[in-house]
Parts: sequence; structure tokens; C-alpha cells
Amino acid sequence: MLTKLFIISTSLCVGFTLNAKPCITESCFVEHTNNEVLDLPDSEMTKEALPILVSYLNNHPNIVEVHLNYQASCSDSHDCWDYIRDAGALALSGIKQLKRIDMSGAHITDVGVQALANNKSLTHLDLSRNALTDAIGSFLGNLANLIELKLDGISTFGDLAVTEIAKSTSLKTLSMNNFMSHDPVTDMGAFALAANSSITYLDLAGKKVGPLGAKAFSQNHVLDFLNLYGNNIRDEGAIALADSPTITRLNLSSNGLTAASATALSKNPRLKELNLDSNQIRDEGAIALASMATLDKLVASSNSIGERGLLAIASNPYITSVSVSLNPVSMKVAEAFGRQKNFKELILNFVGMSDEKVSAISANTNLEKLQVGSGAITSASMLYLSELPKLQYLSLFQNMITDAGVTILVQSKSLTALQLYGNRIGDGGAYALASDKMLTSLDIRYNCIGDAGQNLLKAKIPQALVVPQKDNRECP
Repeated sequence: MLTKLFIISTSLCVGFTLNAKPCITESCFVEHTNNEVLDLPDSEMTKEALPILVSYLNNHPNIVEVHLNYQASCSDSHDCWDYIRDAGALALSGIKQLKRIDMSGAHITDVGVQALANNKSLTHLDLSRNALTDAIGSFLGNLANLIELKLDGISTFGDLAVTEIAKSTSLKTLSMNNFMSHDPVTDMGAFALAANSSITYLDLAGKKVGPLGAKAFSQNHVLDFLNLYGNNIRDEGAIALADSPTITRLNLSSNGLTAASATALSKNPRLKELNLDSNQIRDEGAIALASMATLDKLVASSNSIGERGLLAIASNPYITSVSVSLNPVSMKVAEAFGRQKNFKELILNFVGMSDEKVSAISANTNLEKLQVGSGAITSASMLYLSELPKLQYLSLFQNMITDAGVTILVQSKSLTALQLYGNRIGDGGAYALASDKMLTSLDIRYNCIGDAGQNLLKAKIPQALVVPQKDNRECP
């Protein structure tokens, strides 16, 4: 039975609910409670309902986790941020049994954070996408039992807050990824975090860390995961990180790296996952990485890697997951990927895929996940793909799949997730997909499905949201 469905077709769109029904009664809270978790995302709960919520939590001491977060946008006619704001944080701050709180996107301020920080029992706190300032650092850094802190999507505080948070001796996971153009976290914040002896998972994507900050992290002795995507560490910083004694998972995407960085990183005996997306390591760098015996996952999309480099990667007998999107894949490379039976996941979007190349890749019967989006793949390839015995996830976005191909594809005995948006699928394909008992996730936006097919698919997901969408001009 389908549990996740997206449709954008000639007139319909199925996706997230933008304005959910307000949850303002105890019976509603009961409905949204699962054992020790009360989950109220996008609930539009009003300030007037907060006393009811407090009473409910006080009467149910088994509930230790609460989600009062907002994930969707608010409509112009009703600003959902006006409902609870800091009042929600103040209400939750008095519930001492709570250990895990998610108020991401709830529009709380420093006042709300200061109130939440009064609960010294907190172990997990998500304050992402709120307008917070440097003043919150000392409050959060003093939470003696805090293990995980998420501050993603915030560009209104910088090195001062980070320096205070870095004083924590309990924190294990810190996520602060943000891609705003004026993020003020720099090498100064990196120095403070690098000196921390408890954080093992650190996400600083979209900051302004340079080579000096990277060098500081290379000397840390507890970090296992480090994400510096979209910073500016350049080769100097990457070469320093290659000497890290503990990092096993490293993301250095979009840092202006060349083959020199890849060569240095290839000599690290601990790296298991490496993401060098959107750099310029070219063939030389790819060949160096292909020599690694510890690497399990490699992302090297958009790196100007040619046939020599891709063939080298295909020869590595240890890597199980490879992403080389936006690097042109030749027939020879496709055949090499098909022969490499240790590959369980291949991400090959925007590489010029064709039916012939899909046929070659399908020789690898151990594939569990395959992405071959934006190519010239037709329904003819579905015969090969439907017979892959272990394939669970398949992405074929922006190709030329028709109803005939979908009818073949649903015969797969293993597929549970399909991405088919941007093809030429009509009502016939919708009927076939609706009959598939294995699928749990389906994305079929931008196709040619009419009212009958849409209604059939919607029947599988009663809560689906329908909004108008422009015609797909490639429909017959």
C-alpha cells in the first residue's frame, strides 16, 4: 500500500499539508501521542491551548519528547507563526520530565531559548530555523546533559555563540548547517569547536571556515563526522584534514578542491565515507581515490571526471555506494559499473544515460539503489530494471517512460520506492502503479495523468493535498 505519494499533473498536486487542522484539545493530544512522544508538527496550536497542553503533559509523565515544530509555509491569509512563538517555549520549559524538544521553525526568540535552557534534563534540542542571536550561546553551553543540538538554517548568530556552545562537555552531535550568504561563523568559531573534546558529529555546512579552521579540526581527537560543505577550505585545508586521526565520514563538497586534495585524502586509512561533490578533482583525483581500501561510500559528482577516472572508480572492490552524477558516463564505463558486483548503490544523474547503458549497468544484480535521472531512457529499459532481484529504490526522473514501461516495472519483486516525475506516464501507468502492493513511496509529478488516474492514486492516500498545476506540454 502506498504510504507516500506526490502528484503534480495536468491539474493536481499532492504533497505537504500547508495548514493542518488546529490541535487544541486533550483528545487531539492523545491522538498525536505515540508512547513517549507527542508529535504536533504544523499543528497550528493556539496560545489559548497551551494550558491544556501543559496539563496533559503533567498528567502523562511517560511523555519525554515533544515536537512543536513547523515544517511547511503559512498561507498569506493566516500567519501560523503567531500562534505560540515564545509562549510555547515558556510552557514547555516547566515540564521537567521532557528530555527531547523540537521547536524548529516555531519562530521563537532568545527569550524562548533562555526559558527552555532552564530544563537541565534536556538531552536533545532542535531550534533550527529560528531568529536567534549570540546571546543564546551561554544558555545552551551550560546544559549539562545535552547530547544533541540542532541549529540549522540560522544566520543571525556567529562565532560568539559558537564559542560558548563549544564549552559543553556533554554534547555529542552539533548541526549548524546554513546556506545564507551572510553566515557569520568563521575560523574563530571553528577553533573553539576543534578544541571541544566531546563532539563527535559536527555539521558546519554553508559557513565561512577556511584553511586555518580545517587545520584545527585535523588535530581534534574525537570527531568522527565532519561536514564542511560550501565553506572555503581549499586544497590547503583538505590536505590538513587528510591527517585527521579519527574522522571516518567527511563532506568537503564545494570547497574549490583539486586532485591534490583527493590524492592526500586517499592516503587516510580511516575514511569510510567521502563527499567531494562539486569540486575539480578530475581524472587524477579519481584515480587516487580508487586506490582506497577503506572507503565504502564515494560522492564525486560534478568533478570533470572523464572515462579514465570513472573506470578507476569502477575497479575498486571495496566501495559499495558511488555517486558520479554530472560526469559523462560512456558505454565502456557503464559496462564496468555493471561488472562491479560490490556496488549496491549507483547515482548517475545527468550523465547521458541511454537504454544501452542501462542494460549494461543492469548486469550488476546486487544493485539495491539506482538513480539514472535526466537521460534518454525509454520504456525498453524497464525490462532489465524490473528483473534486478535486490533493487529497492529506483529514480528515473526526466526520462521518456510511458505507460508501457510502468506496466513492466511494477512486475518487480523488490521495488519499494520509485521516482518517476517528469516522464510521459498517463492513466494506464497510474492504474498499474495503484495495483502495486510493494510500493511505499512514489513520486509521479509532472506526468500526463488524467482525472481518472489521479483519483485512483489519491484513493490510496486519502490525506493527499490537491492544488492546481500547469499542463505538462510533453503529454501526447
